[in-house]
Amino acid sequence: MYNETLFTLANATGGEHYWMASHHGPFSWIFPVLIIIAVVMVISRYWRGGHHSGRNTALDVLAQRFANGEIDEAEYREKRNVLKSRH
Repeated sequence: MYNETLFTLANATGGEHYWMASHHGPFSWIFPVLIIIAVVMVISRYWRGGHHSGRNTALDVLAQRFANGEIDEAEYREKRNVLKSRH
């Protein structure tokens, strides 16, 4: 009787199909795929060292100022040496 009750309950809820997420509709795969894509993007960004991308480092700003003519070569070299000595 116990086995018959479990069998009846399993079939009443959809049996195997219930555990296959078929009750969520045809788009039930989207959420897990988006999670996987997000994880892959985060890992690849850190793997490439991209967690610093988008930020201008002090050396980048200094080089841009030199390129724009805001500072001369002597000042650029002096400040670059100071910044490099800090690392």
